[in-house]
Amino acid sequence: MYYIFYYIKMTQLSEASLLYFLFLWCFQSNFAGTISNFPTDVTVAEGSKIQIICIVQDLENDEIVSWFKDSVKISEGKNILQQSSRYEIDVDKDNGHYFLIIDPAKRTDKTSKYSCGIYKNGEKITISKDVKITVIEIPNPDCQNRQTKYRSGETLRLSCESESVVPKQTLRWITNGTELESLVNKKNNKILLTHPLKLTPEFNGKIYICNLKAAKIERNCTVGPLNVVYKPLIELNGEIMVKQGSVYICSVKANPKVIYYKWIFTPDISENQYQIETGDQTLRLNQLYPSQNGTIMNCQATNDIGSSTMSKILYLPPSNNPDPISSTIDTGQQQNSGKMSLTKILSFVGSCLLLLACIMAVLLCIFVAHSRRYLPGVRVPQPDVYFMPKDSISTMGRTSAQIAGVWKRSIGTQVGLPSDLDRESIYLEIGERKTIM
Repeated sequence: MYYIFYYIKMTQLSEASLLYFLFLWCFQSNFAGTISNFPTDVTVAEGSKIQIICIVQDLENDEIVSWFKDSVKISEGKNILQQSSRYEIDVDKDNGHYFLIIDPAKRTDKTSKYSCGIYKNGEKITISKDVKITVIEIPNPDCQNRQTKYRSGETLRLSCESESVVPKQTLRWITNGTELESLVNKKNNKILLTHPLKLTPEFNGKIYICNLKAAKIERNCTVGPLNVVYKPLIELNGEIMVKQGSVYICSVKANPKVIYYKWIFTPDISENQYQIETGDQTLRLNQLYPSQNGTIMNCQATNDIGSSTMSKILYLPPSNNPDPISSTIDTGQQQNSGKMSLTKILSFVGSCLLLLACIMAVLLCIFVAHSRRYLPGVRVPQPDVYFMPKDSISTMGRTSAQIAGVWKRSIGTQVGLPSDLDRESIYLEIGERKTIM
Protein backbone atom coordinates (compact mmCIF):
# COMPACT_ATOMS: atom_id res chain seq x y z
CA MET A 1 0.00 0.00 0.00
CA TYR A 2 2.81 2.35 0.90
CA TYR A 3 4.51 1.62 -2.41
CA ILE A 4 1.31 2.38 -4.32
CA PHE A 5 0.85 5.83 -2.73
CA TYR A 6 4.53 6.58 -3.22
CA TYR A 7 4.24 5.66 -6.89
CA ILE A 8 1.14 7.88 -7.31
CA LYS A 9 2.85 10.82 -5.65
CA MET A 10 5.94 10.54 -7.76
CA THR A 11 4.11 10.07 -11.08
CA GLN A 12 1.26 12.55 -10.34
CA LEU A 13 -1.43 10.25 -11.76
CA SER A 14 -4.92 11.53 -12.50
CA GLU A 15 -7.91 10.68 -10.35
CA ALA A 16 -9.02 8.04 -12.85
CA SER A 17 -5.69 6.35 -12.69
CA LEU A 18 -5.75 6.52 -8.91
CA LEU A 19 -9.13 4.81 -8.79
CA TYR A 20 -7.83 2.13 -11.16
CA PHE A 21 -4.88 1.35 -8.94
CA LEU A 22 -7.08 1.23 -5.84
CA PHE A 23 -9.37 -1.25 -7.59
CA LEU A 24 -6.48 -3.48 -8.49
CA TRP A 25 -5.14 -3.36 -4.93
CA CYS A 26 -8.50 -4.33 -3.42
CA PHE A 27 -8.96 -7.12 -5.93
CA GLN A 28 -5.54 -8.51 -5.13
CA SER A 29 -6.15 -8.32 -1.37
CA ASN A 30 -9.43 -10.22 -1.60
CA PHE A 31 -7.85 -13.14 -3.39
CA ALA A 32 -4.42 -13.33 -1.54
CA GLY A 33 -3.49 -16.11 0.88
CA THR A 34 -3.89 -15.56 4.62
CA ILE A 35 -2.49 -17.08 7.79
CA SER A 36 -5.47 -18.54 9.64
CA ASN A 37 -3.53 -19.90 12.63
CA PHE A 38 -0.33 -18.36 13.86
CA PRO A 39 2.40 -20.62 15.28
CA THR A 40 2.20 -21.08 19.04
CA ASP A 41 4.92 -21.10 21.69
CA VAL A 42 6.82 -24.38 22.14
CA THR A 43 8.52 -26.00 25.15
CA VAL A 44 10.95 -28.83 24.40
CA ALA A 45 13.84 -30.62 26.07
CA GLU A 46 17.34 -29.99 24.89
CA GLY A 47 18.27 -32.46 22.21
CA SER A 48 14.70 -33.26 21.21
CA LYS A 49 12.81 -32.16 18.05
CA ILE A 50 11.15 -28.72 17.67
CA GLN A 51 8.11 -28.59 15.38
CA ILE A 52 6.33 -25.28 14.58
CA ILE A 53 3.18 -25.20 12.41
CA CYS A 54 1.81 -22.36 10.30
CA ILE A 55 -1.72 -22.86 8.83
CA VAL A 56 -2.39 -20.95 5.61
CA GLN A 57 -5.65 -20.53 3.57
CA ASP A 58 -6.38 -19.46 -0.01
CA LEU A 59 -2.76 -19.54 -1.06
CA GLU A 60 -2.31 -18.70 -4.74
CA ASN A 61 0.05 -20.54 -7.02
CA ASP A 62 2.41 -17.60 -7.23
CA GLU A 63 2.50 -17.13 -3.46
CA ILE A 64 5.16 -18.68 -1.25
CA VAL A 65 5.28 -19.42 2.49
CA SER A 66 8.60 -18.59 4.11
CA TRP A 67 10.05 -19.03 7.59
CA PHE A 68 12.12 -16.48 9.47
CA LYS A 69 14.60 -16.64 12.32
CA ASP A 70 15.15 -13.34 14.07
CA SER A 71 13.55 -11.59 10.99
CA VAL A 72 16.01 -13.30 8.65
CA LYS A 73 14.45 -15.50 5.97
CA ILE A 74 15.67 -19.09 6.30
CA SER A 75 13.32 -20.77 3.76
CA GLU A 76 11.22 -20.26 0.62
CA GLY A 77 8.63 -22.93 0.14
CA LYS A 78 10.48 -26.21 0.74
CA ASN A 79 13.91 -24.76 0.04
CA ILE A 80 16.25 -24.07 2.94
CA LEU A 81 18.24 -20.87 2.42
CA GLN A 82 20.70 -21.36 5.29
CA GLN A 83 23.31 -24.10 5.38
CA SER A 84 22.13 -26.00 8.43
CA SER A 85 21.28 -29.65 8.80
CA ARG A 86 19.01 -28.85 11.73
CA TYR A 87 16.26 -27.29 9.60
CA GLU A 88 13.63 -29.16 7.59
CA ILE A 89 10.40 -28.01 5.89
CA ASP A 90 7.35 -30.28 5.68
CA VAL A 91 4.27 -29.21 3.68
CA ASP A 92 0.70 -30.51 3.56
CA LYS A 93 -0.89 -28.30 0.84
CA ASP A 94 -4.28 -30.00 1.00
CA ASN A 95 -4.75 -28.82 4.57
CA GLY A 96 -2.56 -25.73 4.31
CA HIS A 97 -0.09 -26.95 6.93
CA TYR A 98 3.47 -25.68 6.73
CA PHE A 99 5.92 -27.12 9.29
CA LEU A 100 9.32 -25.87 10.39
CA ILE A 101 11.27 -28.74 12.03
CA ILE A 102 14.40 -28.02 14.07
CA ASP A 103 16.30 -31.13 15.20
CA PRO A 104 17.97 -31.26 17.63
CA ALA A 105 16.91 -28.42 19.88
CA LYS A 106 19.80 -26.40 21.29
CA ARG A 107 20.04 -24.10 24.25
CA THR A 108 20.59 -21.15 21.87
CA ASP A 109 17.15 -21.73 20.36
CA LYS A 110 15.48 -20.30 23.46
CA THR A 111 16.89 -16.85 22.59
CA SER A 112 15.78 -17.00 18.94
CA LYS A 113 12.46 -15.82 17.47
CA TYR A 114 10.75 -17.72 14.64
CA SER A 115 7.84 -16.62 12.41
CA CYS A 116 6.19 -17.49 9.09
CA GLY A 117 5.08 -15.18 6.25
CA ILE A 118 3.51 -15.19 2.78
CA TYR A 119 5.37 -13.66 -0.17
CA LYS A 120 4.33 -12.95 -3.75
CA ASN A 121 6.82 -11.96 -6.40
CA GLY A 122 9.30 -11.13 -3.68
CA GLU A 123 6.85 -8.89 -1.87
CA LYS A 124 5.68 -9.66 1.65
CA ILE A 125 1.91 -10.06 1.88
CA THR A 126 1.55 -11.02 5.53
CA ILE A 127 3.65 -12.35 8.42
CA SER A 128 2.86 -14.06 11.74
CA LYS A 129 3.83 -13.04 15.21
CA ASP A 130 7.05 -14.37 16.72
CA VAL A 131 7.10 -17.79 18.34
CA LYS A 132 8.75 -18.21 21.75
CA ILE A 133 10.73 -21.43 22.25
CA THR A 134 11.54 -22.69 25.73
CA VAL A 135 14.41 -25.24 25.83
CA ILE A 136 14.79 -27.36 28.96
CA GLU A 137 18.48 -27.85 29.53
CA ILE A 138 19.55 -31.49 29.83
CA PRO A 139 23.29 -32.04 30.12
CA ASN A 140 25.13 -34.96 28.65
CA PRO A 141 26.74 -37.34 31.19
CA ASP A 142 30.48 -37.64 30.81
CA CYS A 143 32.08 -41.02 31.62
CA GLN A 144 35.62 -40.17 32.65
CA ASN A 145 37.09 -43.68 32.50
CA ARG A 146 38.95 -43.58 29.20
CA GLN A 147 41.12 -46.64 29.92
CA THR A 148 39.61 -50.04 29.06
CA LYS A 149 42.45 -52.47 29.88
CA TYR A 150 42.94 -53.43 33.53
CA ARG A 151 44.71 -56.16 35.50
CA SER A 152 42.90 -58.56 37.81
CA GLY A 153 43.26 -57.40 41.41
CA GLU A 154 43.22 -53.69 40.57
CA THR A 155 40.53 -51.30 41.85
CA LEU A 156 38.63 -49.38 39.16
CA ARG A 157 36.69 -46.29 40.25
CA LEU A 158 33.86 -45.61 37.82
CA SER A 159 33.35 -41.85 37.45
CA CYS A 160 30.51 -40.00 35.70
CA GLU A 161 30.18 -36.18 35.65
CA SER A 162 27.25 -33.96 34.72
CA GLU A 163 26.15 -30.33 34.97
CA SER A 164 23.77 -29.39 37.76
CA VAL A 165 20.76 -27.87 35.95
CA VAL A 166 17.09 -27.12 36.47
CA PRO A 167 14.96 -29.20 36.44
CA LYS A 168 16.94 -31.50 38.69
CA GLN A 169 18.36 -34.58 37.02
CA THR A 170 19.24 -38.04 38.41
CA LEU A 171 22.45 -39.97 37.77
CA ARG A 172 23.04 -43.69 38.31
CA TRP A 173 25.45 -46.47 37.33
CA ILE A 174 23.82 -49.55 35.76
CA THR A 175 25.16 -52.94 34.64
CA ASN A 176 23.05 -55.80 33.28
CA GLY A 177 19.92 -53.88 34.25
CA THR A 178 20.97 -53.60 37.91
CA GLU A 179 21.58 -50.24 39.55
CA LEU A 180 24.80 -49.96 41.54
CA GLU A 181 25.08 -48.21 44.87
CA SER A 182 27.17 -45.11 44.16
CA LEU A 183 28.55 -42.00 45.83
CA VAL A 184 27.33 -38.53 44.69
CA ASN A 185 29.46 -35.38 45.08
CA LYS A 186 28.42 -31.84 44.08
CA LYS A 187 31.01 -29.12 43.43
CA ASN A 188 31.19 -25.99 41.24
CA ASN A 189 27.84 -26.60 39.56
CA LYS A 190 28.95 -30.16 38.74
CA ILE A 191 27.69 -33.54 39.87
CA LEU A 192 30.18 -36.42 40.16
CA LEU A 193 28.92 -40.00 40.51
CA THR A 194 31.48 -42.69 41.49
CA HIS A 195 31.43 -46.43 42.15
CA PRO A 196 34.49 -48.58 43.08
CA LEU A 197 35.11 -52.00 41.51
CA LYS A 198 37.57 -54.62 42.79
CA LEU A 199 38.41 -56.30 39.50
CA THR A 200 38.45 -60.08 39.12
CA PRO A 201 38.38 -62.27 35.99
CA GLU A 202 34.56 -62.24 36.16
CA PHE A 203 34.56 -58.52 35.27
CA ASN A 204 36.14 -59.16 31.87
CA GLY A 205 33.78 -58.05 29.09
CA LYS A 206 31.32 -56.20 31.36
CA ILE A 207 29.77 -52.87 30.31
CA TYR A 208 28.79 -50.13 32.77
CA ILE A 209 26.28 -47.40 31.85
CA CYS A 210 26.00 -43.95 33.43
CA ASN A 211 22.33 -43.03 33.04
CA LEU A 212 21.09 -39.42 33.30
CA LYS A 213 17.35 -38.74 33.49
CA ALA A 214 15.68 -35.30 33.47
CA ALA A 215 12.23 -34.12 32.29
CA LYS A 216 11.42 -37.59 30.91
CA ILE A 217 14.56 -37.47 28.79
CA GLU A 218 17.34 -40.02 29.31
CA ARG A 219 20.94 -39.86 28.20
CA ASN A 220 23.74 -42.35 28.68
CA CYS A 221 27.47 -42.76 28.49
CA THR A 222 29.25 -46.11 28.81
CA VAL A 223 32.46 -47.61 30.16
CA GLY A 224 33.59 -50.88 28.61
CA PRO A 225 33.47 -53.58 27.64
CA LEU A 226 36.23 -53.98 30.23
CA ASN A 227 39.38 -55.82 29.22
CA VAL A 228 40.52 -57.47 32.46
CA VAL A 229 43.71 -59.49 31.96
CA TYR A 230 44.61 -62.38 34.28
CA LYS A 231 46.73 -65.51 34.37
CA PRO A 232 45.10 -68.85 33.48
CA LEU A 233 42.37 -70.38 35.64
CA ILE A 234 42.60 -74.19 35.42
CA GLU A 235 40.16 -77.01 36.07
CA LEU A 236 41.15 -80.70 35.73
CA ASN A 237 38.46 -83.14 34.63
CA GLY A 238 38.85 -86.94 34.43
CA GLU A 239 38.76 -90.19 36.40
CA ILE A 240 41.12 -93.16 36.89
CA MET A 241 40.22 -96.46 35.21
CA VAL A 242 43.00 -98.99 35.78
CA LYS A 243 42.45 -101.38 32.86
CA GLN A 244 41.14 -98.99 30.25
CA GLY A 245 43.37 -96.11 31.30
CA SER A 246 41.94 -92.62 31.79
CA VAL A 247 41.61 -89.26 30.02
CA TYR A 248 42.20 -85.90 31.70
CA ILE A 249 41.26 -82.53 30.19
CA CYS A 250 42.98 -79.36 31.33
CA SER A 251 40.16 -76.80 30.96
CA VAL A 252 41.56 -73.26 31.05
CA LYS A 253 40.03 -69.78 31.15
CA ALA A 254 42.54 -67.03 30.47
CA ASN A 255 42.94 -63.48 29.13
CA PRO A 256 45.05 -63.20 27.05
CA LYS A 257 44.98 -66.70 25.63
CA VAL A 258 47.33 -69.48 26.79
CA ILE A 259 50.70 -69.70 25.07
CA TYR A 260 51.57 -73.28 26.06
CA TYR A 261 50.60 -76.19 28.35
CA LYS A 262 52.83 -78.54 30.34
CA TRP A 263 52.06 -81.83 32.17
CA ILE A 264 54.22 -82.74 35.18
CA PHE A 265 54.20 -85.93 37.35
CA THR A 266 55.61 -86.22 40.86
CA PRO A 267 57.29 -88.70 41.03
CA ASP A 268 57.90 -88.96 37.33
CA ILE A 269 56.34 -91.81 35.32
CA SER A 270 57.40 -93.45 32.10
CA GLU A 271 56.61 -91.61 28.85
CA ASN A 272 55.11 -94.87 27.55
CA GLN A 273 52.33 -94.59 30.11
CA TYR A 274 50.69 -91.43 28.71
CA GLN A 275 50.04 -89.47 25.52
CA ILE A 276 49.31 -85.73 25.15
CA GLU A 277 46.59 -84.77 22.66
CA THR A 278 44.36 -81.89 21.44
CA GLY A 279 46.75 -78.96 21.59
CA ASP A 280 48.43 -80.24 24.74
CA GLN A 281 45.21 -79.82 26.76
CA THR A 282 44.26 -83.52 26.87
CA LEU A 283 46.28 -86.21 28.65
CA ARG A 284 45.57 -89.90 28.06
CA LEU A 285 46.96 -92.17 30.80
CA ASN A 286 47.59 -95.82 30.04
CA GLN A 287 47.45 -98.54 32.70
CA LEU A 288 48.99 -97.47 36.01
CA TYR A 289 50.46 -99.76 38.65
CA PRO A 290 50.03 -100.09 42.42
CA SER A 291 53.40 -98.54 43.15
CA GLN A 292 52.21 -95.35 41.40
CA ASN A 293 49.29 -94.88 43.73
CA GLY A 294 49.42 -91.34 45.13
CA THR A 295 51.29 -89.90 42.13
CA ILE A 296 50.68 -86.14 41.79
CA MET A 297 49.65 -85.01 38.32
CA ASN A 298 50.06 -81.30 37.44
CA CYS A 299 48.68 -79.29 34.52
CA GLN A 300 50.55 -76.01 33.98
CA ALA A 301 49.26 -73.25 31.65
CA THR A 302 51.11 -70.04 30.77
CA ASN A 303 50.06 -66.76 29.11
CA ASP A 304 51.57 -63.26 28.92
CA ILE A 305 50.39 -62.47 32.46
CA GLY A 306 51.84 -65.52 34.20
CA SER A 307 51.58 -69.26 34.87
CA SER A 308 49.09 -71.32 36.87
CA THR A 309 49.18 -74.98 37.94
CA MET A 310 46.38 -77.33 38.96
CA SER A 311 47.32 -80.59 40.73
CA LYS A 312 45.47 -83.87 41.20
CA ILE A 313 46.50 -86.91 43.25
CA LEU A 314 46.00 -90.22 41.47
CA TYR A 315 44.41 -92.74 43.84
CA LEU A 316 44.31 -96.22 42.28
CA PRO A 317 41.72 -98.85 43.28
CA PRO A 318 43.02 -102.31 44.45
CA SER A 319 44.36 -104.44 41.61
CA ASN A 320 45.85 -107.97 41.24
CA ASN A 321 47.88 -106.95 38.23
CA PRO A 322 51.64 -107.31 38.60
CA ASP A 323 53.71 -104.18 38.89
CA PRO A 324 56.38 -104.25 36.15
CA ILE A 325 57.83 -100.94 37.32
CA SER A 326 58.62 -102.31 40.78
CA SER A 327 59.91 -105.59 39.26
CA THR A 328 62.26 -103.64 37.06
CA ILE A 329 63.70 -101.88 40.08
CA ASP A 330 64.20 -105.06 42.18
CA THR A 331 62.61 -108.12 40.58
CA GLY A 332 63.93 -110.74 43.06
CA GLN A 333 62.80 -108.82 46.08
CA GLN A 334 59.36 -108.24 44.60
CA GLN A 335 58.89 -111.95 43.75
CA ASN A 336 60.11 -113.12 47.20
CA SER A 337 57.87 -110.67 48.84
CA GLY A 338 54.93 -112.05 46.86
CA LYS A 339 55.80 -115.66 47.77
CA MET A 340 56.20 -114.92 51.45
CA SER A 341 52.90 -113.20 51.52
CA LEU A 342 51.18 -116.21 49.88
CA THR A 343 52.88 -118.69 52.28
CA LYS A 344 51.73 -116.75 55.29
CA ILE A 345 48.20 -116.67 54.01
CA LEU A 346 48.11 -120.44 53.33
CA SER A 347 49.63 -121.24 56.75
CA PHE A 348 47.07 -119.14 58.50
CA VAL A 349 44.20 -120.78 56.59
CA GLY A 350 45.55 -124.32 57.32
CA SER A 351 45.91 -123.58 61.04
CA CYS A 352 42.38 -122.31 61.20
CA LEU A 353 41.03 -125.41 59.46
CA LEU A 354 42.99 -127.77 61.81
CA LEU A 355 41.72 -126.00 64.88
CA LEU A 356 38.20 -126.16 63.59
CA ALA A 357 38.51 -129.92 62.94
CA CYS A 358 39.74 -130.55 66.51
CA ILE A 359 36.90 -128.60 67.98
CA MET A 360 34.39 -130.52 65.88
CA ALA A 361 35.86 -133.89 66.96
CA VAL A 362 35.65 -133.03 70.67
CA LEU A 363 32.11 -131.82 70.30
CA LEU A 364 31.14 -135.00 68.45
CA CYS A 365 32.54 -137.26 71.19
CA ILE A 366 30.73 -135.35 73.91
CA PHE A 367 27.52 -135.54 71.99
CA VAL A 368 27.72 -139.33 71.48
CA ALA A 369 28.54 -140.02 75.13
CA HIS A 370 25.76 -137.82 76.33
CA SER A 371 23.26 -139.44 73.98
CA ARG A 372 24.05 -143.02 75.21
CA ARG A 373 23.81 -142.13 78.86
CA TYR A 374 20.70 -140.09 78.98
CA LEU A 375 18.50 -141.08 76.07
CA PRO A 376 15.46 -143.06 77.40
CA GLY A 377 14.43 -146.43 75.92
CA VAL A 378 17.94 -147.41 74.76
CA ARG A 379 19.15 -150.93 75.79
CA VAL A 380 22.74 -151.17 76.86
CA PRO A 381 24.39 -154.51 75.83
CA GLN A 382 25.39 -156.75 78.79
CA PRO A 383 28.09 -159.45 78.93
CA ASP A 384 26.95 -163.08 79.00
CA VAL A 385 28.63 -163.86 82.34
CA TYR A 386 29.03 -161.65 85.39
CA PHE A 387 30.99 -162.41 88.46
CA MET A 388 30.86 -160.73 91.77
CA PRO A 389 32.16 -161.65 95.26
CA LYS A 390 29.95 -164.15 97.01
CA ASP A 391 30.26 -162.39 100.26
CA SER A 392 29.08 -159.13 98.78
CA ILE A 393 25.59 -160.38 97.97
CA SER A 394 23.03 -160.29 100.66
CA THR A 395 19.51 -161.44 99.97
CA MET A 396 18.11 -161.29 103.39
CA GLY A 397 15.06 -159.21 103.79
CA ARG A 398 14.79 -158.35 100.09
CA THR A 399 12.22 -159.16 97.51
CA SER A 400 12.98 -160.30 94.04
CA ALA A 401 12.28 -156.85 92.65
CA GLN A 402 14.62 -155.21 95.15
CA ILE A 403 17.38 -157.66 94.39
CA ALA A 404 16.92 -157.08 90.65
CA GLY A 405 17.14 -153.35 91.17
CA VAL A 406 20.53 -153.68 92.89
CA TRP A 407 22.00 -155.43 89.87
CA LYS A 408 21.27 -152.53 87.64
CA ARG A 409 24.34 -150.80 89.16
CA SER A 410 26.63 -153.90 89.43
CA ILE A 411 29.98 -154.13 87.69
CA GLY A 412 31.15 -157.34 86.09
CA THR A 413 34.65 -158.50 85.24
CA GLN A 414 35.61 -160.71 82.37
CA VAL A 415 37.15 -164.10 83.08
CA GLY A 416 40.71 -164.22 81.90
CA LEU A 417 41.11 -167.96 80.95
CA PRO A 418 38.60 -170.85 80.57
CA SER A 419 40.72 -172.99 82.85
CA ASP A 420 40.02 -170.59 85.66
CA LEU A 421 36.41 -171.78 85.74
CA ASP A 422 37.51 -175.22 87.01
CA ARG A 423 39.14 -173.68 90.00
CA GLU A 424 37.24 -172.84 93.06
CA SER A 425 36.07 -169.38 92.46
CA ILE A 426 35.21 -166.83 94.97
CA TYR A 427 32.59 -165.43 92.57
CA LEU A 428 29.09 -166.63 92.07
CA GLU A 429 28.03 -167.28 88.49
CA ILE A 430 24.92 -165.43 87.48
CA GLY A 431 23.02 -166.11 84.33
CA GLU A 432 21.68 -163.47 81.97
CA ARG A 433 19.18 -161.25 83.72
CA LYS A 434 18.66 -163.77 86.57
CA THR A 435 17.74 -162.82 90.03
CA ILE A 436 19.85 -163.99 92.97
CA MET A 437 17.78 -165.35 95.76
